[in-house]
Amino acid sequence: MSEEPMTGNLERVSASSGSVGTASKAEPVHDDAAGCEGTLLERMRGYWRMGDWENLSCLTIEELRVNPDRAELAMLVVAGRLQLNQFRDIQQFIQLAREWGASQKSICEILAAGVHNSLARVAAIDKQPARALKHFEIAIGAASNGNDVKLIAQTRLAEQLHRLSSRGEQKPAVAMQRAGQSETSNILVQIEAVLENTPDAPPLLIAAAEAAQRNGDLQSAIRYWQRLASVDGAEMSQLYYDRLAQAYKEIKSFPLGSAGDEALLGDTDKHQVLGRIHQILQPSNYLEIGVQTGKSIALAKCNAIGVDPAPTISVALPDRVKLIRATSDQFFAEQALNLLSEPVDMAFIDGMHLFEYALRDFINIEKYAGQHTLVVIDDILPVAPAQAARDRKTRAWTGDVWKLLPILRERRPDLSLLLLNAYPTGLVCISGLNSKSTALQKAYREIVSEWSNIVLVPDEILSRVGALPCEHSDLDMLIKRLRAMRTKR
Repeated sequence: MSEEPMTGNLERVSASSGSVGTASKAEPVHDDAAGCEGTLLERMRGYWRMGDWENLSCLTIEELRVNPDRAELAMLVVAGRLQLNQFRDIQQFIQLAREWGASQKSICEILAAGVHNSLARVAAIDKQPARALKHFEIAIGAASNGNDVKLIAQTRLAEQLHRLSSRGEQKPAVAMQRAGQSETSNILVQIEAVLENTPDAPPLLIAAAEAAQRNGDLQSAIRYWQRLASVDGAEMSQLYYDRLAQAYKEIKSFPLGSAGDEALLGDTDKHQVLGRIHQILQPSNYLEIGVQTGKSIALAKCNAIGVDPAPTISVALPDRVKLIRATSDQFFAEQALNLLSEPVDMAFIDGMHLFEYALRDFINIEKYAGQHTLVVIDDILPVAPAQAARDRKTRAWTGDVWKLLPILRERRPDLSLLLLNAYPTGLVCISGLNSKSTALQKAYREIVSEWSNIVLVPDEILSRVGALPCEHSDLDMLIKRLRAMRTKR
């Protein structure tokens, strides 16, 4: 896995290569540069590779309209203007590119390439040439056939370092650092302007998160990484989980919202409830999705497996605990078959706070369940609507995991759901699992499509209607019944 985020080559939007079209009024700066002769599109790609932003950005809309390659040309103009911080008319060029046949993917990739070029300059200012070179390669590759990307990237890096060296003789280190921060701020302005119209574009979200994190805006970086998780789903790269974990580590705690948005409820701390379940159920094995600090998995008195792409263990864990550093999707795809040789006795889901992640975790766990299996899910009962936002805005955050309650009640009425008034964000205990059931798996895409855009949290969720006290006898009866079923196996 590379150390930097990657984007694919720019998807070509025109097959035409024989028409010169209307030439730009500006003369090429790099007359002898490869790729600067031939069609206008070839010359513009050459300007992109050589970093000639003035020539790249000078085409007018009138000149583009008559050119058969106008869709890709419009995107290259946008990329050039972004590098020069010329934001006027950018949205119009993007809209025209769409009307002229540019795909959403190609627009996002060329814009992300421009961001990577800016990130490369920031890395160069920070005296990180290897990182700068990687960003330059990504940027140049978006408008190149790949044969000369590395060579051109090295040339662009050498030019950038030479410019910085000349400036550095005159500017102290503090001024150079401020230049890097100013450059990164410009990048964020570029991305945020484009994200208004393309909010779910992974290349742009990655670039936005990287730029925000580099600029010390950790709150925005976390939001962008989590929005990427929402878009990428099971394909979310471990690299980006690492970056998200690093942002959380540096921010230490999320900024507080209003008193109402940060309100919490519950009669018993969730860890006390989990400890009591362990004590009565006495599972022979335990699976936990989302280990975080390790406080909950440390309660297990049996062989336990904890899955987390970026655990931050702060408690001592016994030898019987096996930590798997991976996403839960990776774990179930690659390791579960070998490691879960016996039906799971007890599982705890406390991973990514997005309903589709928790739903996938439940679907996958059920494949390894027996009739006696107990699944406990955290973050099921937000207290305020702000806590249930998919984009995190509060320190107390459940995301939209609450949606599992109506989904399971509708799609799997055969399951038994016991809702508990646990502090701080509720728990639900699920029993009656069936390892042969495929109902949720088959309906997964339909469910996600139906529920993703629902933002209104029902009053019965917020007021915890139907949630039992954690000391209620129904919980004890359920746990004892499941233990007896396991013993009879």
